[in-house]
Amino acid sequence: AHLRVPDPVRKMALEFGAAIDPMDLAGDGLETDPHITALYGLHTQWHGDVERVVRGFGPISVKFGKVGCFFAEGTRAKSGAVLAASVQRGGEEHDVLYVEVEETDQLYRLNQRLKDGLAYTETHPTYTPHMTIGYVRPGTGQLYVGHSMFEGLEVDFDVLTFSDSKGRETPIALAWRKYRPSANGESLSAGKSLKDMKAAVANAYTNAMASAVDMDCY
Repeated sequence: AHLRVPDPVRKMALEFGAAIDPMDLAGDGLETDPHITALYGLHTQWHGDVERVVRGFGPISVKFGKVGCFFAEGTRAKSGAVLAASVQRGGEEHDVLYVEVEETDQLYRLNQRLKDGLAYTETHPTYTPHMTIGYVRPGTGQLYVGHSMFEGLEVDFDVLTFSDSKGRETPIALAWRKYRPSANGESLSAGKSLKDMKAAVANAYTNAMASAVDMDCY
């Protein structure tokens, strides 16, 4: 079950990914459907089970931070020091690049409600809200960490997306509204207007490329 990000943020994530050196990519490569996972590994195949558990939960407000990384085990910094592997790391074969999601009680409460109400398989011992950008070779993730193009962007979510084992998706209302949800099921908050977001999208690729060149990624 996950929160699907609106198109402006999705486009920014894809364009940042496009600026990553292809030689750095590993594993599954770039994420093609950026999102924030609420809980991975649910056993149920029926969206009605999820609807029952999250009914009346209410909307969720999220603020994005900088680009971060779940480092693979044994990854070394340029100095030669071993970087601490994240408890949510992808494994020994790749680093995971992601956009930070500032700590929000709403996301943790949603994650816990799903865990309390439904059977699931634990894949990560600690829930760390984030939006994955892609998977890169161990050690290369540190080249992209710290980019601030997403920092401060705010999004309001009122729809949770459930995916069954066959990839069929069902939108589930977190908050009932008198008007029909947008195509993505989310609306941008007042913190960042749509105009601001479009401007950010227009500059996203240029900024990402310039930053990558500054760090000698190419």
